[in-house]
Amino acid sequence: MKSNVKFDFTKIKKRTVGARNMILTPTIHISKNGDLAFYCINATDTPYFRFAKTGNLIGLEFSEKAYNNSFTSRQKGSSYGANARSVIKEIEFEKYIGTDYHSANFALQKESENLYWFDLTSTIIKYKKLK
Repeated sequence: MKSNVKFDFTKIKKRTVGARNMILTPTIHISKNGDLAFYCINATDTPYFRFAKTGNLIGLEFSEKAYNNSFTSRQKGSSYGANARSVIKEIEFEKYIGTDYHSANFALQKESENLYWFDLTSTIIKYKKLK
């Protein structure tokens, strides 16, 4: 016996703990306290990185060598992370994400082998601080 009912399998959502969306493209997550996470980038051979800002664009250069203004990334699960509080102030992070948000994700564009960039005005998603 058939019911002849059309089921809508999109209405019931699965609750997730932790990450809400799977990240499949190069992405940087930045929080106001200076925590950074790089997704879909293999920084195993280039653990050092440094920042540059030109207007709204932020450049990231990864290297094997540490410079006097380099930060060190460490593997954290499926991402590479670091803390860079001084960068948050230099890039005027709050100006771009606003006071209501705590962190944001930005799409990284690959310029060359070890050089990526992103636009501070183009957030993928913004996150409010967890209570």
